[in-house]
Amino acid sequence: FLGMAGGLAGMAAPGLGTLLLFPAGCVLKLYTSLCELAMKVPFGSLLVGRPPVWQLMLYGVGLSGLLMYRRKRKKGSSVVCKVMGTALVVLMVFRFPAPLSVTMLDVGQGDCLVIQKGSSAILVDGGSTTLQKAGQYRIAPYLRCKGVRKICGIILTHPDRDHMNGLCELLEMAEAGELTSRIERLMVPSWMEENQDWEEMRTLAKQQKISVTYSKKGDIFRFGSSLLRILHPGTETYPENNNAGSLTFLLEMDNFTMLFTGDLEDEGEKQVCRENIRCDVLKVAHHGSAYSTSEELLKNARPSVALISSGAGNTYGHPHKETVERLERAGCTLFNTMESGQITLVIQKEGVLVREFFRKNRQSGR
Repeated sequence: FLGMAGGLAGMAAPGLGTLLLFPAGCVLKLYTSLCELAMKVPFGSLLVGRPPVWQLMLYGVGLSGLLMYRRKRKKGSSVVCKVMGTALVVLMVFRFPAPLSVTMLDVGQGDCLVIQKGSSAILVDGGSTTLQKAGQYRIAPYLRCKGVRKICGIILTHPDRDHMNGLCELLEMAEAGELTSRIERLMVPSWMEENQDWEEMRTLAKQQKISVTYSKKGDIFRFGSSLLRILHPGTETYPENNNAGSLTFLLEMDNFTMLFTGDLEDEGEKQVCRENIRCDVLKVAHHGSAYSTSEELLKNARPSVALISSGAGNTYGHPHKETVERLERAGCTLFNTMESGQITLVIQKEGVLVREFFRKNRQSGR
């Protein structure tokens, strides 16, 4: 009532409108403070992610049945109503165990991949030069949608803005208590310990007591039943070419292997080719630049699926025609966020299911 009265009065007498709206503003501020306090209480919120369509439909049918039952009884709550209500809550919270998945988010001209198992995930880069606030409006909503409660690690392959600015936003959101996922670790290549290009991100991590791991060739990290095997770089430094020093690693699980390359090129790519880089899926380096993903690398890796992250109409012309032709000659099934939107790989026993946001699912053998 005060809100309506204040709004109407304010059109004629702003001072009177402000006076009438003051009590309503106090009430809203009180509600906001109480909600912020509740968010700080342990288990004050439960992040379960977006339910599948069948679950939403079943919930709607169950809720309608519960309301009809209560209306017919016309007598308060009953044991049956309580049981049905509890069952509906459990229905909305329950999730079937999901297989390992790798998602390349569509962040325009940039990179962001999410390796997820259950409610835990690893982020590989996160930034864009064409989307404003990609971290706040593209990455964080995806994590909430998928019910990611724990980010076991954020991997920054190299300190370029199109791989990093969204991650800085996530750290700022975490500091302000606006990120629903807990960040445990930040992983960067060893040569970045003396690099100043990512000082803002390092400072944000330090303020939140997030541990920073300086990774190098030979390091192995476990994520559930899968392994992350660091292939590059070693102890070398890359003062003039960050791309060549991109953190490169294999994700291994059972019979599935995926090679992550950041913006790897030049000398860095030659060094990686000395390793065993045989893989099923390749994350194409540097958004499909002509100066990366050489024939030598493809000959050694022999991927059957290749993923490219690039923005529509980008000024760099990514992916370059030469790179696309090399991938096609190598027999790769190519997916590009510019055409597919978000791309998700679901790792199954019988193969890899590729889900494209703008297209139907495609099944790929190993």
